[in-house]
Amino acid sequence: MFVSSPSLLLILGGLRTPIACVLPLCEDPPPVFRHSLETILCRVVPKLMSRFVGPDEPEPLLPAARHAAGILERIDSNRVTLIIGATGCGKSTQVPKMLRTHLGRSVLCVQPRRMAVVAVATRVAEELGERLGEGVVGYHIGAAKLSELRKTQLMFVTAGILLEMLKSQGAASLAGYGAVIIDEVHERSCENDLSLACLIQLAQRAKELRPLKIILMSATADVRRYSEFVSKLCDGGKPATYAIGENATVYNTTPRYLKDAISVAGFGMHDWEADRDPMESFMGHDRPTMLRISELIDKLTCRLVERTIEEDGEGCTVLIFLPTYFAIEQVFGYLELSLPKGVPLYVLHSSVDMEDCMAALMGEDGARARVVIASAIAESSITIKKVTHVVDACRSCEIHW
Repeated sequence: MFVSSPSLLLILGGLRTPIACVLPLCEDPPPVFRHSLETILCRVVPKLMSRFVGPDEPEPLLPAARHAAGILERIDSNRVTLIIGATGCGKSTQVPKMLRTHLGRSVLCVQPRRMAVVAVATRVAEELGERLGEGVVGYHIGAAKLSELRKTQLMFVTAGILLEMLKSQGAASLAGYGAVIIDEVHERSCENDLSLACLIQLAQRAKELRPLKIILMSATADVRRYSEFVSKLCDGGKPATYAIGENATVYNTTPRYLKDAISVAGFGMHDWEADRDPMESFMGHDRPTMLRISELIDKLTCRLVERTIEEDGEGCTVLIFLPTYFAIEQVFGYLELSLPKGVPLYVLHSSVDMEDCMAALMGEDGARARVVIASAIAESSITIKKVTHVVDACRSCEIHW
């Protein structure tokens, strides 16, 4: 969702009357409100995830499960397989399960973010009727590791953990696995890129990894680009590819830009300096610019909440993407004072209590509408229900090495 570009683009998609706008936002997050995420994930998420589906409720057959035969046939035909499937098709939860059964060996599943690791591992454990960390399914994030050495057959880890495994043990670290799944392979970061590059190079050189299957999964990856990257490892010079054709429900969206955001928010000429173009007021990176952006998002969000209640019915969500915790705090403070009563405000960020984050995903608070302010954490293997409008600041906070 984030676009690393100086041109301001912000997308708002609605079920009936989608709109979109553009806003700039970028500032380093303050080192405050940091929690021990690993501890929170271990204790809270398994309990919370059990609320989604009761043990006796039948599970719907997801598109990925319906394509199991075709997916496994492609995986058998090559060392590397690229699976493309829309968000919500079930590839993150179904492919590891089918590979474990088909190969009869353990599977290592790599997610780009810690919250995604625990959320997906918890869901898979529920579907298998297992207790997370005490049977077939386990995970490892940072200093927190929940698994049984002799029992765990589906191991979920972050890209950082995979990189550390390859660094410390080399090919031996993967000797016990029949397949390695890199989910959300389009996610670009230093750890993600290095872990994938090291995995491919090691698989090329280590004879003991010849039987290892490597599966790359994404909803938006550039197939040609990744095919070229792994070509040396593949029989015939290119990987097997499989597109899961049955997608989740797709809504029509219409992009709009900064000028539309100003119009929808009801900003008038009195909000700007007489001799200055309103568009230029959002182009800077200084603190006054950040304040103007927060004010605009505040007014825009209030209008979108009114619109979605009136046009889309009650219980819908306005989702706001911001790049830093500082930006989230700033907008949260504005919206706390301006949102109508009965409209809850949620935050999705790695430093926020995990129970509060999971409440935003459930969407079962009975509210007329809700607002979710999220960082990039909401882009990986996480589904937020009943979203009618998305506000994307199209800025990201990046660390360059």
